[in-house]
Amino acid sequence: MDYNLEKIERYIRKEMSGQELSDFQSELEQDPDLRKAVVKMQLISDAIELDVENDLRSQLGTLRNPAKIKDIRRPSSSLRWLIAAAIMALVAVSMWMLVQTSNSLDQFVQNEYINYSDINLRSEGSNSKSPGLQLIYDGQDEEAISWYRSHLVTEPQDYESRFILADLYKKQNQIDQSKAGFLILARSESLLWKDRAAWNYLLLSVNSEWDPPADEILDSMIKDPGHAYHELAVELADQRN
Repeated sequence: MDYNLEKIERYIRKEMSGQELSDFQSELEQDPDLRKAVVKMQLISDAIELDVENDLRSQLGTLRNPAKIKDIRRPSSSLRWLIAAAIMALVAVSMWMLVQTSNSLDQFVQNEYINYSDINLRSEGSNSKSPGLQLIYDGQDEEAISWYRSHLVTEPQDYESRFILADLYKKQNQIDQSKAGFLILARSESLLWKDRAAWNYLLLSVNSEWDPPADEILDSMIKDPGHAYHELAVELADQRN
């Protein structure tokens, strides 16, 4: 939440009174984050006061001519608070940039991951559902995983089913199994599923283990301007850096 820095400064400087002071104190009682902001501003103010005081003591100790003491001026109240505000702003911007960097990468992964449900393709036609798909539509994901695992034992070239299984693992937060499935597809001869699976493997690697296969896949996508995921791969590389 954004807070009015000027109001916090006026409160710490004891420049509030009457209804304004009462309203701000009520806000403090109800908002723990505001209390933290006030405490942090107070600490900054105290630190500046202490630093100025120590600096003055140092200067006074080195002056041999007492007449020169009158030339030493304590920074004005407005200047001290301007410094405090600048420090607070710098801290706030730095923290915001760190959070935004993390959040933007997480959001990128979330937005660009390819869910099977977003593809809506099935080789035998949209009106025909395999038992595995029917289980998914019925909300029985664990049963669907069991079905697809058994199915792929006898039909290892059913690349679409392998993609579905890897996607199911991801939904169950079984990331290692999901990555393994997508990597098999990424190294297959499937024209329809290979690139999608490779891309998902990269995204899952961002928040788990970024390994040599991920480096190889990302590098190949970036080096090939004609690759379906070339631009996204370049963006992913920028985000990671």
